[in-house]
Parts: sequence; structure tokens; C-alpha cells
Amino acid sequence: MFKMKSLKNTLSFWNHISVAKKLYLFFGLMTFLIGFELFILSFAMNIQSSVRAFIAGEGQWSKAQKDAINGLYKYIISKDSKHYLQFQKNLSVPLGDRKARLELEKKQARYQDIYNGFAAGNNHPDDIDGMIYLLQNFGFISYIKEAKKAWKAGDEIIDELIVFGNHLQIKIQQQKLTEQETLIAIDKIDSLNSRLTIEENKFSHSLEEGSRWLEHIILLGLLLLVITVEMTGLLFTFRFSQNLSKGLTKLREAAEKIGKGDFNQKVKIKSKDELGKLAQSLNQMVEYLQKNMFLRKQAEEANKTKSLFLANMSHEIRTPLSSIVGFTELLKKSNLSQDDKERYLNIIQHSGESLSNVINDILDISKVESGHLNLEKTNFSTLDLLKDLIEPLRLKCLEKGINLNLEVQKDFPLHIYSDPLRLRQILLNLLTNAIKFTKEGEISLYAGLEGNKLIFDVVDTGMGIPKKDQNIIFEHFRQSENSLTRKHGGTGLGLPLSQHLAILLGGELKLVESTTHFGSHFRASITYEKAKNAETTNGLKQLNSSSVSLKGLKILVAEDAEDLRLLIKLILEKHGCLVDFAEDGVVALEKVNQKKYDVILLDIQMPRMNGYDTISKLREIGISIPILAQTAHAMNEEKEKCKLLGFDEVITKPLMPEVLVDKLTQITKRTSLSL
Repeated sequence: MFKMKSLKNTLSFWNHISVAKKLYLFFGLMTFLIGFELFILSFAMNIQSSVRAFIAGEGQWSKAQKDAINGLYKYIISKDSKHYLQFQKNLSVPLGDRKARLELEKKQARYQDIYNGFAAGNNHPDDIDGMIYLLQNFGFISYIKEAKKAWKAGDEIIDELIVFGNHLQIKIQQQKLTEQETLIAIDKIDSLNSRLTIEENKFSHSLEEGSRWLEHIILLGLLLLVITVEMTGLLFTFRFSQNLSKGLTKLREAAEKIGKGDFNQKVKIKSKDELGKLAQSLNQMVEYLQKNMFLRKQAEEANKTKSLFLANMSHEIRTPLSSIVGFTELLKKSNLSQDDKERYLNIIQHSGESLSNVINDILDISKVESGHLNLEKTNFSTLDLLKDLIEPLRLKCLEKGINLNLEVQKDFPLHIYSDPLRLRQILLNLLTNAIKFTKEGEISLYAGLEGNKLIFDVVDTGMGIPKKDQNIIFEHFRQSENSLTRKHGGTGLGLPLSQHLAILLGGELKLVESTTHFGSHFRASITYEKAKNAETTNGLKQLNSSSVSLKGLKILVAEDAEDLRLLIKLILEKHGCLVDFAEDGVVALEKVNQKKYDVILLDIQMPRMNGYDTISKLREIGISIPILAQTAHAMNEEKEKCKLLGFDEVITKPLMPEVLVDKLTQITKRTSLSL
């Protein structure tokens, strides 16, 4: 039962993997089996080589033993000591092998002692490693056990021969060896030689038998491997071709019927390989043709919305750009009055602010979509924020002849802890939309508290929103189709962005009601958090009110744009700064090596060497003065990257003079620069 279940699991696994993986598995298995065959062959050759080395070593052992006995014979007959020395010298071979054997029998055998022993036994250096490996790893095999037993017995006989030789030497040197004793000595040597020959034959015979046994085992293993490789290849080929043929036949038949308009076809292929995926795709295509034809209409609508948004965005960007370029050309004329110049400059400034607002909305909505829009909460005065918001907008309302009212509930908290920038952004979007679409009457902003929520109601007497468009006004890039709405422009991002910001602040933004020609009522809410125990700010940001002077501050500005260099020069020299310029990071490094500066302002995007590489070089050479980054990338990720690289502050483009001065003032105060 268990075997059947395992087989089913294996077949299921095989059917559910891709064709490419099947081929990889097959060739991987074949490679493994062939590699295993080669390993077995290599192993067999090494073992056989080691056995051959032992047989050759036995020949050296046997020859040395015979030469030693011949030397002892000659010594008995001639009584010449040189023959005894020959006897001792020849015994060094079996004694060296004995040293290796005895070391191998130890639990903590020393490799070098084993090696030296075999080397003393006249074994070839290339064979010694294999001989050691054979004895250490296969000493438990009976054939090797028998060979080692014969080897040990031979060593014991050698010991007898050495003792007997020493005895003879003493007798001969003392001239006490009689003729009768000589004959007895020769018989003794003959006996020892015969016994040694027997053990030598046992040693060689055991190794030869073991070699033949190993050869049979290896041949059998190789035969089984070859059969396995062949059967695996045949099984895979048969199974693969069978599944492929059946699957392709089913797909072909289904495709023919679908081509004739029969959309009720379903291809049933159980595998999850490429054929299964192809069948699944074919089935999905049929389902699409049956049930989802309306997606084409939706795609056309989405494309239309995208085109309208792009056209509208182009209009919103090009309009202020046209004003900036046009009035800049007019300012070049020398016969303009001072009033005209001021009026044109105001128009350019207003157009620049409008363009910046469009870009900021696009950046903010992209941050929301990517989940990277972070809140920066702080303590601030709600009344100061509302007053700062209302006052400039009231002037616009007066120009249109409409009233702008602010009404604050009595228990409305004066100080809270939240993100003033994002709250102001929500209210500004609602109020500017109300002003834009209100031709007469009034606009009112009501601020109140309900539970733990701050409520802001914006009510106008404008043209209102048609019912058919009220469901799409909070969708990205969507606007009312009303012709009056289109007349007043806009990117279609303000309300979706404001709704996301309200949600981030713990509340919501919704359209309470709207009636065509009678006006609209929007309500924004945020979670109310009491101000922390810290000094309360009074607006969107707390500007550094320090009286630190920038006069005499030595600043190096690395900026490749010539017009920006001129703008920065005018701003900084107005405050008494001493400014040097570099066109890129390479020039900036050269100037830093030539002159000492208090602050460095680096543009990020520069030719040759950008701001990232430049600050890395500056910090590497030990420049520790404040370094500010200037970048057109307003995303938080960019600011975090700059801080990690070692920038002290980050200024985003377009460059605002008050921001640049404020950053320099703050960093000057923080680092206590001596000016």
C-alpha cells in the first residue's frame, strides 16, 4: 500500500513540473549516473593500483629478505664481516615496512611515520598514499586481514632471523663456531627462509584474491548502473513522448473547434507543465471570449480618461509656463514703467507657484500610490493655521465679488498634535475648488469638534456637481464632465489627494451634498490629538528665528546650470556671503583642496561627477564642514539617501530664496560657525 502511494506521488510530481524541468531532471539524473560510473571506475583503478603497489612492495620485501639470507650464508662460510653488514642492510627494507604496519595499528596513527616506513621499504613514493588509504579504510575486509596476518607472521620470523644472525656474529667474532655448528646454522637459516616464503606467498595470494573479488563486484555494479541508465532513458522517452502526443492532439482538436466558433470547448489536461499551462491559457481565452467582452469597452474608457488627463495636465503645465516665458520676454524691454514691471513680476511669480503646485500634486499622489507619503507631526496652533490660510484666499474672493467666512466652534482645540502641512493642503484644495467654481454668493469654512475628530466643513454657493459625476470626483485623474468645470481647469488630483491625506490623518473626506447651480458641501475630518508638552508652532513650519548673520560666510556652490548659479549668487551675496562656484564635482574637489570653506552646496545631477560621488570623495579626504544637497527629486527616499551619504541638509528644487537662507541660518547656528 505504501509503495503504491509513493508511486502515485512520484507520477503526480512528474506530471506537475514543466517540460524544461523534466529535461533538466532527466539529464541531471543521467549526468549523475554517468558521473557515478566514472567515480566507480576511478575508485576501482585506485584500489587496484594500491593492491598492485602492495604486491610490488611484497616483491621488494621478499627480495631484500632473500638478499639478507644470502649475505648471512656468505658470512658463515667466509667469516668476512662485510657480508654481515650486507645482511643488516638488506633487512632495513622489511624493517621499514614493519614500522609502517605498527604505526597503522595505533588508534592515533601518524601519517608521516607511516609514510617514512613505507619509503624505507623501497615502495615508490607515488604508491604510498594509495597503500595507506587501502589499509586505513578497507582493513576490515577478510582478504586484507589475511594479508596483514601473513605480514605480521613474516615480521616475527624476521625477528628470529635477526636474533639468530646476532648470535652467529658473536660466535664467529669469538672464533667459537665449529663445523658442526656451522651445518646446524645453515639448516636453521634454510628453515627460516622456508617459513618466510610461505608467509610471503600467503600475503600475495590474499591480495590477489581480494583484487579479483573487487573486480567482480565493480563489474557487477557497473553493469547494474548501465542497465539503470538505459532503462531510465527508455522510460523517460516513452512517458514523455506519450504525454506530449496526447496533449498536443487534445489542444489541436480544441483549437480547431474554437476556430469554428465553438466556445464551449474545455481542454482537460491534468499536468501542470507547459502543455497544461497552454491548455489553461486556451480555456481562459475561451472564458474571456464568452464572458468578458465588456473589458474592451472599459479599456477604451480608461484610455479616453488617460488621454483627457494628459491633455488637461499639458494645459495646466503649459499655461503658467506660457505666462512665465511671455512676461519674461516683456521684462527684457527697457521702456517699461515700474508699475508694469512689478505687475509682470507678480504674474511670473503667481504662474511659477501654480506650476509648482501642479508638480507637487503629481509627486504627492505618486507617493500615496507607492505608500511612501510620510506624515511629519508637530504641535501647532489651529487658529493661526486657519488665519494664515483664510487671509490670502479672502483677497481672491473679494476680486470675484464673493464672501469668504470662517466660523470656529467654541470648544474647538486651540493647539493640537498633527501634520499642519497636510491639514493645510486638504483645506486649501477644498477652498480653492470652492472659489474656482463659485461665481456669486459666499463660501464658508466651519471648524468644529465631534468626539475625537476635528471637523472642517466647506460650503459654497457655486455651480455644484451633477449627480452623474459625484461618484467619480475622488478617482485619480477624473473630473466632472460639466463644461463649466472644464472651463476652470485643474488636474483632477486635488480631491483624490486630499482624501488620501485625510485618511492618513485618521479621518476622511467626503461630499456631503451637492446640487447643480446651488452649491456643494464637503466635509473633512482628522483624528484629534492633544498637543504634546512642547512649544507650539504657529503655522506650517517653525522658521528659525535666530538672529545669526550670514555675513562673511564662505560658501562653495557646485551647480552646472548657469542660470541657477546666477540666482544663488544674487541670493547669497545679498546676505553678505562670499560665494565661489564649481561647474561639477571634479572642479569642486579641486577648489576644496585650494581654499577653505564654511559650507558647501552640492547639486545632485551634474556632469562628470555627480553630487553623490562628490560628497563621498569629500568625506573620504576628511572634509567635515556642513554640506547641503540641492535636488529636483522631492521624494522622501531621495532625502533619506542624501542623509545616509553624509549631507547635513537637503534643499529641493525649485529653489526658494527664503528656504535657502533659512537652511543656511539653521545650519550656521547648529554648527556654531565662526563668521
